[in-house]
Amino acid sequence: MAKTKLSFEDKEKIIHYLMERVEKANGKPLAIAISDGAGVLVSLTLMEGMAVRGGGFATHKAYTAAKFQKSTWEMVKHLDKQGVPMSAFCDPNLSPLKGGAPIKNEEGDVIGAVGISGWTGEEDQMLADEAAAQIC
Repeated sequence: MAKTKLSFEDKEKIIHYLMERVEKANGKPLAIAISDGAGVLVSLTLMEGMAVRGGGFATHKAYTAAKFQKSTWEMVKHLDKQGVPMSAFCDPNLSPLKGGAPIKNEEGDVIGAVGISGWTGEEDQMLADEAAAQIC
């Protein structure tokens, strides 16, 4: 039976994975937001030294990835191709920034999302994609 939601252990696995990545890389802190499949925040971690505003950025990235069921980077590229501005959705919680990735179960259903803030946009997206891949 496919997983339908993130467990506490899933959230811990994502956070620990990202903390290890920070230790192995440059040590620059991250904000890590994890949402459920509907985009509701279920976990927010601000690493030591991370600015509080990073938590808001990460939260919006996770929300966006859950709502669109694709990475924030893929979503922005898709909207640009269609000529649709993000403002057309009338949702102030959406983020056009790189760093959000959906978390899918074995059947490809979105069961959550992760948003990362603190590094460059490209690095945030890479880390979000890696973290999401840790589940299922």
